[in-house]
Amino acid sequence: MIRSIWVFLCIASALGADPGPGDIFREFVWRPNSWQRVTDPEAADPRAKEFPNRVNRVKIGDLQGAIRAEVYIEMWGGHAGTSNKRLRLNDGDWITIPEPGAIPADAGAGSENPTCYQHFTYPSVPLPLEQLIEDINILEFTSGGQTCFDFGWGQWGVYGVTFRIYYDVSKPHPTGRVTAPETGSAIADSVRLEAVASSPNGEIEQVDFIGLYEDFDYEGNGLYRQWHYRYRYGKIKNHLGTGHCSLKPSA
Repeated sequence: MIRSIWVFLCIASALGADPGPGDIFREFVWRPNSWQRVTDPEAADPRAKEFPNRVNRVKIGDLQGAIRAEVYIEMWGGHAGTSNKRLRLNDGDWITIPEPGAIPADAGAGSENPTCYQHFTYPSVPLPLEQLIEDINILEFTSGGQTCFDFGWGQWGVYGVTFRIYYDVSKPHPTGRVTAPETGSAIADSVRLEAVASSPNGEIEQVDFIGLYEDFDYEGNGLYRQWHYRYRYGKIKNHLGTGHCSLKPSA
């Protein structure tokens, strides 16, 4: 069964590493039991020793026809000032997790460093495709120290991780299109969303509607106009809506 497909309500290129219209991808979700602390290995505060960084295992089930990969992280920014957040796969090189570029914008008071502001955000980080294995993958996180408000304990947190594997168009995949609202129509305070979808791989369980518009910054990155959605423990939230269905495979 195909769990879901995304239907985009605006034609635009994808920003950063996130999906865009026309992209074909699968998602593989990993989540800790509750949340995972990530600690600076050089932290001076003796309490940090109670939270050594863990080695996690994630199964990736399909790399056939893959053309690129990324990881979407549900993360707490950590103790104020925590810097140099990184991840690595299968003992490869450490990969920097970017800080939100629009924090603090014009709201800053004393620092232009986003790590000095408390935030919960959801960065997407490109991954080297050649480092992934179509089986169990080793996933690790690490941290640097504090660049401000320093009390000797760089630490941040992970609530969930979603691996996105993108494929060539030759990969058999679901397709869908928006049928309501119509192109060019005005949208009021409420709108009815409709789509048609089919798949050569099995029944479709749901269709998720994603839109590019200005709204509250659910993503915590300081941007108000963007493709709005976030994940919570691997489940999509704060998007335009979800349509549940049971469609037969296309001929």
